[in-house]
Amino acid sequence: ALQTCKIYYREYAFEILTSFIRLFSYKTSIMPVETKIMGVDYGERRIGIALSDPSKIIASGHSTIDTRKDQNSLDTICKIIKEETVESLVVGLPERTDGIKGGKSDDVRKWVSILKQRITIPIFFQDESYTSVMAHESLKQRKGRKRKKPNKEDIDRVAACFILQEYLNNPEGAL
Repeated sequence: ALQTCKIYYREYAFEILTSFIRLFSYKTSIMPVETKIMGVDYGERRIGIALSDPSKIIASGHSTIDTRKDQNSLDTICKIIKEETVESLVVGLPERTDGIKGGKSDDVRKWVSILKQRITIPIFFQDESYTSVMAHESLKQRKGRKRKKPNKEDIDRVAACFILQEYLNNPEGAL
């Protein structure tokens, strides 16, 4: 009787173990990874970062990288991409209203070409015209008129939100 009990126990333990393995592999292979989209407002002194929610509907400010203090800003961006499971990047591109190419637009494109060497996710451009002005006005209204003017780090982060939100609203409108 003891021998029969051991056999049943082993079979029962084996069934529990295989059920657990099936359940675990089912959960990990079927459950989608919730990815986000990152918005970037690039500047020589500061880089504003925004992230979408996993459903890719709402943009939220994440951080501002001060390139004078953080000499490894590309490493910081790569770290955020990995930690936040970012699936694509939207970079604000300053388009001139007169249609002439060059200036800051070329600087952004050069920076993106360097970044492309370090990441494999797709990068899109979005017109960033007036996003800094809109961010400044938005922060000014939020803080009230009696307080000091918004700091530049906040402006760059909120500008990245405007860039990303514009893309989320109309992904086909990317440049």
